[in-house]
Amino acid sequence: MLAGGLSSFARLALLGLCAAACLGVSFASRAAAEPVPFLVPTRTVYPGQDISKGRLEIRHFRASYGATLRAVKQRHQVEGKVAAKTLVPMRPILLKNVREPYIVQSGTRAKLIFSKGNLTITTLVTALQSGSVGDLIRVRNVDSGKRLVARVRPDGVLEVERP
Repeated sequence: MLAGGLSSFARLALLGLCAAACLGVSFASRAAAEPVPFLVPTRTVYPGQDISKGRLEIRHFRASYGATLRAVKQRHQVEGKVAAKTLVPMRPILLKNVREPYIVQSGTRAKLIFSKGNLTITTLVTALQSGSVGDLIRVRNVDSGKRLVARVRPDGVLEVERP
């Protein structure tokens, strides 16, 4: 025992509780936390597969505030999207594990447009990366072999970002 009747361990614990109280951290038990609704798949969804409405249901979990920010809670958050990673049945879907479907697939040919003022150049390129609408992807010009960076448009046409 140290002076003041508290051991060094007790003083450290008391100091930690005081610091937590100053920062607004709560040590409430998880049992007291209210269950939060999360969207879960009813069966395994593999990367690239469409997340269809028939495969989803709402389940309630006790979770921290941080987990509620990172997980899908409503169907509209995944409408029209595909799995970026394997989604396990009856587990909450994390936002980082879903993505927009690819418009341009790696290895496929696509039309590339370069526009500046009245000048428009159109050519064929091979996509070196897959990409969704708005993504910047690397492509290779079929004729010259030169590599470029292009932005994917909704119609599947690519626009030159950097010559």
